[in-house]
Amino acid sequence: STKKTVLVLDKIDLLDRVSLARMQEKYTEAVYLSSQEGTGIDNLTTMIEKVLEEERVFLRLRIPFGEGDVLATLHDKGYVVKEVYGPEGIDVLAEVPEPIAGSFQKYSTWPFSETYSNLKM
Repeated sequence: STKKTVLVLDKIDLLDRVSLARMQEKYTEAVYLSSQEGTGIDNLTTMIEKVLEEERVFLRLRIPFGEGDVLATLHDKGYVVKEVYGPEGIDVLAEVPEPIAGSFQKYSTWPFSETYSNLKM
């Protein structure tokens, strides 16, 4: 997989309108901001959240009691939304980076292709 990047162009307050328009035409996916004027920060935050959301996967897992290291990894590498201790193990809802999601597949209790964006619909 390729790493996602966000192109951020700062100091747009130093450009005249024509130069800024040219930059925006050339770099359509960039985030334009001016730290001096405090503009564009919301756009940057939104773009970063979007990139992070796209690269994370929601998992619903059942982890056997004897495999606490798996739960520790989820806490360390991802975000554990919920843990419920049941008779057969620990039911967990977690969000993890997509590259490591496959290592938890054997514990999955739902279709493994679900993503965060699919769940939000």
